[in-house]
Amino acid sequence: MTESRCPACTCIGFHTSDCTRDEMTLRDRIAAVQQAHIFRITECSCGYMFPWEKSTEWRERAEREWARHVADVILAIPGIAVVELPEPARVGRFRCWPALVGGEPESIYRAGDEVVVSGGLRLYVDEARDLAAALLAAADYAEREQ
Repeated sequence: MTESRCPACTCIGFHTSDCTRDEMTLRDRIAAVQQAHIFRITECSCGYMFPWEKSTEWRERAEREWARHVADVILAIPGIAVVELPEPARVGRFRCWPALVGGEPESIYRAGDEVVVSGGLRLYVDEARDLAAALLAAADYAEREQ
């Protein structure tokens, strides 16, 4: 193993010289980020410094600050979207996820092994995930290009 620029984020990580982002799984990329951010009492291994104070709770505060720092780094990994999934709305005994599409209200719900958008679009679960990922990627690209 040689020290090289981490392909998963902007930090230094430990990877083989032929390791590329395209060869890494999502799990590998997140693990590489965590590996590059080891807790060291008053600082992270990437150089991020934690506020130090002389008190009995300083280590607990530093560990909490480090955990937030690592979470921020994971959220900033290029090409990865971490989103909070909304809770479904209940309509009678059914659950649906309301969304605006083109300014029009739509209902997304499960029907058997499919995901249905207002009765008109039926997707298998893997297709729904692929569509959601493509929509997130396009939205991310649109925001960065403004």
